[in-house]
Amino acid sequence: MNDPSYYLGRSIIYNRATAVHTDARDKKMGWNVIITEGEYVRGVFRALGYDIQYPPGTLVIIRGAAVPHSADFDGGFRVCMAHFSHESVLNGVGMGPLPMMTAAEVSRSLLEYDLAHMHTRRRKVSQPIPPSR
Repeated sequence: MNDPSYYLGRSIIYNRATAVHTDARDKKMGWNVIITEGEYVRGVFRALGYDIQYPPGTLVIIRGAAVPHSADFDGGFRVCMAHFSHESVLNGVGMGPLPMMTAAEVSRSLLEYDLAHMHTRRRKVSQPIPPSR
């Protein structure tokens, strides 16, 4: 599988709140991508003095090394996947400074990639799925 992103690390966080922290080993102006799923009732993502609603399916793009952040949840299970790249790893493979992109540019770039590669991920269904009883 080819990964089009520069995210060399992923952390799977299962049923655990995350205390206030910065991602000290990441590029200072690099982007981190965090997505959460589960059946929890209420989630809160805290950053820049805001308490942001964080329901299942939320995608957050943040400069994790520069912005202190935390997450908490109530009820049900929660799975979070954080994508990151430590500066030492990027330096070790000779990757120079990351391009400066706004969150809108990151989103547009990911969308363009998905649209360009959509045909490789489509699956054909030969028969409809019968309704559950």
